[in-house]
Order: sequence, then C-alpha cells, then structure tokens
Amino acid sequence: MRNVFVLILCLSFLVMCNDRPKDLSPELSCAESLMQCHPDSALMILDSMKVPSPSDKLQYATWCLLITQARDKNFIKHTSDSLINIALNYFEKQDDPVRKATALYYEGRVNYDMDNPDEATEYYLRARDVAKGTTDYNLLHLINTHLGTLYLYRNLCSQTSEAYKAAYDYSVLMGDSLIISYSLSYLGRASVISGNMEKAVDYYKKAIEVANQSKNEEALSFAYNELAAVYTGTAKLDSSLYYLKKVIDIDEKNGSSTLAQTYLGMGDTYRLMAQFDSSYYYLEKALKTTNIYTKQDASKSLYYLCRDFGKYKEAIEYNDQYWLYTDSVENIDRCTKIVEIQSKYDQEKLLNINNRLTIEKGKIEKIALWGLVIFLFVIGVLIFLYQRKLLNKERAIKNVKDQLQSHLIQLHENEDVIRQNENLIESLSLQMEETFDQLQLHSIQLHENEDVIRQKESLIESLSSQVETTSNLQKHIDGLTMEIEKIRNRNVLLQTQNKSLHEDIEKYVSNLQERGEELKAYKQLVTKNAILYDREKYLCNQLVKQIELLNRLKVTPKCIQESQWLEIFESIEIVYPNLINRLQKDFSSLTNSDLQVCCLIKLHLSNSQLSTLMGISPSSVTKRKQRLKERINQHLETPLEKEGSIETFLWEY
Repeated sequence: MRNVFVLILCLSFLVMCNDRPKDLSPELSCAESLMQCHPDSALMILDSMKVPSPSDKLQYATWCLLITQARDKNFIKHTSDSLINIALNYFEKQDDPVRKATALYYEGRVNYDMDNPDEATEYYLRARDVAKGTTDYNLLHLINTHLGTLYLYRNLCSQTSEAYKAAYDYSVLMGDSLIISYSLSYLGRASVISGNMEKAVDYYKKAIEVANQSKNEEALSFAYNELAAVYTGTAKLDSSLYYLKKVIDIDEKNGSSTLAQTYLGMGDTYRLMAQFDSSYYYLEKALKTTNIYTKQDASKSLYYLCRDFGKYKEAIEYNDQYWLYTDSVENIDRCTKIVEIQSKYDQEKLLNINNRLTIEKGKIEKIALWGLVIFLFVIGVLIFLYQRKLLNKERAIKNVKDQLQSHLIQLHENEDVIRQNENLIESLSLQMEETFDQLQLHSIQLHENEDVIRQKESLIESLSSQVETTSNLQKHIDGLTMEIEKIRNRNVLLQTQNKSLHEDIEKYVSNLQERGEELKAYKQLVTKNAILYDREKYLCNQLVKQIELLNRLKVTPKCIQESQWLEIFESIEIVYPNLINRLQKDFSSLTNSDLQVCCLIKLHLSNSQLSTLMGISPSSVTKRKQRLKERINQHLETPLEKEGSIETFLWEY
C-alpha cells in the first residue's frame, strides 16, 4: 500500500509541472522572420497552421500578436480586438519590451480601425514609452507616424509637428530612403495645418529630392501629389498642374491603382481655371475607373462643370449618375458593416470555442487524475482481498485433505458394491437392445407421416396466398377509382379559378395602361421641374460669384473669424432672401453655430472646405451635420433618415 501512494504523488507532481516555458514553434518563428519584408507570406503561414492551444500561453499569445500584425501589414481592416487583447494581456506581464511595445502599438491600430481614436492615441503613447527603451527604430517610426496622423485630424499643430519630427529622426537612424522621403512629406502636412505653406513646400521638395536620389517612384509620386494639393490650396493652379502631370507620368508607367484619382485632381484643377475642354477630358478619364468612390466624385465634378458652362442637359445626366453611384456607395458601406460584424462574430466564436476546450481539457485532466487515484486505490484493495483469499484457501485445502482420507476408506467399501452392479447392468443392456430395434421401426413410420403433413400444409399456404392477392387487387382498384374522381373534381375547380384569373388579368392590364399614361405625363413634368431647379441653382451660384466674400470662401478657403459672420449672413440674405429667419422660425432649436453650418452647406461647400472654414477636423464636421439633422428632425413629421440627406434638404429648402 505504501508503494501505491508514492506512485500517486509522482503523477501529481508531473501534472503540476506541465505548464513550463517553451520555445516558439517553427511556424511562428518563420512567420515572425518574414513579417517585415514578406507580410503576405507570413499571413499565409499563420492562416494555414494549426492554432496553438490557449493552455500554451506563449505560443497562443504570439500567434494572436503575429496574426494581427500580418493582417495590418496586408491592409486588412481590423473588426475585433479579441486577439490583440489576448496578446497584450500576456506580454504586459513578460520581460520582453519589444513584443510588449508591439502589442500596444497594434492595440492602437485595431482601435483606430474600429473608430476609437481616443483609445488608439492612448495605446500609441504607451507603446512609445515602452519602445523608447529599445533599438527597434522601425517600430518607433511607425508609432510616431500614426500618432502624428491622429493629431493631424484633430488640428493639433504642435503635437502633429512633434510626432512627425520624431518619426523623421527614426527614419534617418534606419537609413531607409523610402521611409525618409515619406517622413519629409508628413512634415510638409504638419506645416500645411500650421499655415506655413512656404515651409511645407520646402519639405515636399526635400522629399522629392530624396526620392529622386534613391529612384523610388512610389515615394516620388506621393510627394508630387501632396505638393500639387498645396499649390491648389494657395491658388497657384499652374504649379499644381505641373506636378499633377508628373504624377500621371509615373502612375501611367507603373499602372498605379490611384491613377484615376489623379485624373480627378487634374479635372478639378482645370475646372477652377475655367478650362472646360481640359477639365471635361480628365474628369471623363477619371470616370472610367472601377472604383465606385472615384466615379461618385468624378460625376459630381462633371455635373458642376456642365452646369457652370450652361450645359444643363449633360448636367442633369451627370447628376443622375452621381446619385446612382451614391446609392451604390451606401450599399457597399452597408455590406462592409455586415461583413465586419460577421467577421467579429466568427473571431469571438473561435475564441469562445478555444476557451471552452481549455476548460474541458482541464476538467478531463482532473477527472483522469482522480480516476487514476481511485483505480490505484481499488487495485490496492483487491491485492489485500486476494491475499486474504489465498490464506482462506490454504485452510480449506487442509480440511479437504482430511476429508479425502476418510473418503478413500469409504471408496474401498463401495468398490464391492460396484462389481455387483456391473453384472446387473449387463443383463439390462440386452433388454435395451431389443427396445431400440422397436423404436427404429416407429421412427420410420413417423417420418412418412410428417412428409404427408408437409405436402398438405404447402397446398393450404398456396391457396391462402391466391385469396389474399385477389383481395388486395380489388382494394387497389377501389382506391384508384376514388383518386380518379378526386382529380376530376379538382380539374373542374381549377377551370373555374382559371376563368376568374383571366378576368382579373384583363382588368389589371387595363389599369396598367391608364397608369402608364399618367406616369409618362408625370415624368415629363418632373424633367421640366428639374431643369427649372437647376437653372435656379445656377443663377444662385452666379450671384454667389458676384459677391466677393462668398466667392473667396469657395475658391480659397480660410478659417472664418467671428467678426466675419455678420457680413456672411448679410451676403447669404442677398442670395437666399429671408433664409435665416425662416430657419429660426421653422426650427427653433437651432443654435447660432447650427445656422452657420446651414449657410455653408447652402453654398454647396464640401466637407474638407467646411473643415478649413470652421477650423475643425473632417470628423467634427460630420458630427455637427449629424447633430444638425437630429435637431431638424425634432420639427419634421417625416424625419430625415438617409445618410447625407441634410445637404439635400438644405439645398432644396
């Protein structure tokens, strides 16, 4: 029994020591080494390998981190933070600053894709603090670049410049000309939001110089595009066209996917220069892309171009195209959200399954351990009982030997009796032989009688089968007769129904013809109304151009000072008489800030123009429009539901 308990203790010790650190598996090591240069290959390895068990914490956490990193580098949008949370929870407790900083950075990337910019900023800052203690300059460059981009969208000028400057310093330490060129272009962006256009131009030209020295056309095209945008914003349209043409030369040679977007920029620039033919040429080329978003913007620009030059028929056609593309974009966005929700559900389902398997594995291990303990205990008890049984058997054998001795004596006495009985058996055997001969005769007679009985039984079965078959046929015929009668009745009913349906169809066709005539007249009326509406908008736009202040706001957007709003309101009253009073009367909940947004939307200004004029980020413009729509909906019987419907409502108001 002592040996049994020693064995149980040894097994328990082995189970407790099973969770010991291990090196990374070959698949994870290979994926990690390929991550920087070949992220597509790394993603392929991670997707094809068997997912490590959650019980092996190092392997599982590393897989969660690497799969998140690979998807990010392959430009796959993140829809769930489940995997990166597992990686971060593990590496935060480990003495591995590089992986800890990497996990924090990708936690920020995931939150950014999930529209959580505040959380993303917090994780980037934590990642930067941890990474400063390492020599991973690439990671430090990525962290500061994305921090700068978040600050840029919030118009935080000093923070943006600081982050982009740090990213540039780390790119110099890396010695990668491609990354240095991009970093200089980002510094140009920081100068643009600070209002220092000359400094921005200097940075972009330095970026172009570095890209030319390294002969990197990707970075060169990026810097040219950024510089062209600066010149467009400063009304230096000839310079903007010069660099846009350089971008087109590069993109056409390399077959870039952004070529259509560059055509769109060229078309818009020529439109601002009032060069109809050139603008129309490039906008039409931009329209030939497969990108639905570029098609939407190109059709919108073509609508404005044709409207401004009095080509109202073409303007109406392009306007119809624009709304078709807008509907398609909304459908794509809706499908994307569904896919993201499904992807998030699938990931959470996988994690739940893994966690459940881990729990079940733990339960099974505990059950197995207790089963082993019980098994060994039972074996010990059985051994004890077996030994006790052997002792009882020895005692029983001794008693049997004593009994056997007495039985031998009795056996000798019985042998004499046996001899007498043998003589008696011999005489009885002779009598049994005679009886056996008689039994054989009776058996032969019995077999003959059995054969006769079998023949009679076979005849009876045959006759019974024929009777049964005849009865079943009669039943089948009766069933078929009833079924035929049912089908005849059903045919009569269907004929009646068909006659009624023919009459209804004739009535319906007659009504459709009448409705068609009405619809044709209505379409003609709608077409006339649309033309009149476009003419009205065109005249308003021409009046806007005649008012110097409003024309300046549309051509060279600049942040509006508070003292300028009174003048803007007076100009708006000239173009759209009594607009502000009507808005205040119809929608009493509107604030002065809401009225400002309404006036700017009425002037057909884009979100980027609104962002510049109001001194806020594009995302804040979207939020203000949403609040404005909610306040207007409070006073409407039929609320505005369609995304972007606030612009249409105010244009038509």
